[in-house]
Amino acid sequence: MAATTQRVVRIYANALYTAAEKADQVERVAEDLRMVRSTIQHNESLKRVLIDGLTTDEPKKRVITKLFGPHVNTVTLHFLEVLVDKRREDVMETIDTAFRHVVDERTGVVRAQVTSAVPLTPDELEKAKNAIKQMTGKRVEVEQRIDKSIIGGLIVRVGDRLMDGSVTGQLAILRKSLAGTAR
Repeated sequence: MAATTQRVVRIYANALYTAAEKADQVERVAEDLRMVRSTIQHNESLKRVLIDGLTTDEPKKRVITKLFGPHVNTVTLHFLEVLVDKRREDVMETIDTAFRHVVDERTGVVRAQVTSAVPLTPDELEKAKNAIKQMTGKRVEVEQRIDKSIIGGLIVRVGDRLMDGSVTGQLAILRKSLAGTAR
């Protein structure tokens, strides 16, 4: 996504957060946006109607109201209509991710991805969560992934930071170190 588009998406996400917070509907709006994205991504004809420039605003709004109106919060529905009015329908597919980032920032949450070779026990997951909380000073939401190829240990990703404590990662470091001394 181009930097300009990312800035636009971020501006819309911040504005939507303000409206959702005022209505005390932040989590509901986040759920609505995930559903909207999923619906658009899984329906090519809907994507063409909403996002291509050939359909005029009023038919787009009717489709949005008919399709999403019964299932989303009024804050979300109004936001989707504003996107049509401002000719920013292209934002509909990416706004949920940007909105989630804004929610996390404003509520002091950091999302971490913990990858291990085998499923971690609840106690191990809690220890990893506490370690990440110590590092970041924020409340932590953990997504666990399993990747048998790492052999053992953990790989932790928080935002753009990666901490590789896996056996595979440590072996790669050792291999590189030994290759450097063999010259």
